[in-house]
Amino acid sequence: MTLPSNDDVYERVLGYIAQKECICGYGFTCNPDLSIIEQFKLSELCSLHKNPQKIWHFCITFACQQDFNWLLPMAVWVAKFFSPGYQVLYGLDMERGGHSYSPTGKYRYPSKSSKGNAPHLHFAVNAFSYHPEASVLTPEIMKDCLKHIQDKLSAMYPNMTVTLQFQGKKG
Repeated sequence: MTLPSNDDVYERVLGYIAQKECICGYGFTCNPDLSIIEQFKLSELCSLHKNPQKIWHFCITFACQQDFNWLLPMAVWVAKFFSPGYQVLYGLDMERGGHSYSPTGKYRYPSKSSKGNAPHLHFAVNAFSYHPEASVLTPEIMKDCLKHIQDKLSAMYPNMTVTLQFQGKKG
């Protein structure tokens, strides 16, 4: 059985996150001659390592309503965890369908008849470092990273349930 090609993984994951309400990241520049996607691909091309895993996509979700104004500082903290060695793009997903927000940014839960989720954060982390000799983010390393992030977020925000959900994207 031949697995389908996943050559467009950078385009799909980064393009998906780029459509969110507020996006930012580390390890790339706003260069009109080289897109963020091309910069992520360049790290893979220059890497001295080969790996089927190209990019990691994970989300941070919350069990209850949150004021989304503090989610961006959380996103910056998580992105900075990876930034010394790996490119990361993140976005705030507001899931506006059926939801409303107060002028202060407080999320209001939708009625039971509407669909959707509370605001949450999406992250894409390049599995290849922009340091060519650095190791790739293997599933084992990424699992350890996410456990560390989960533990730190649980300690930083003890009165809420913060969940990391992830899926690696292979090429």
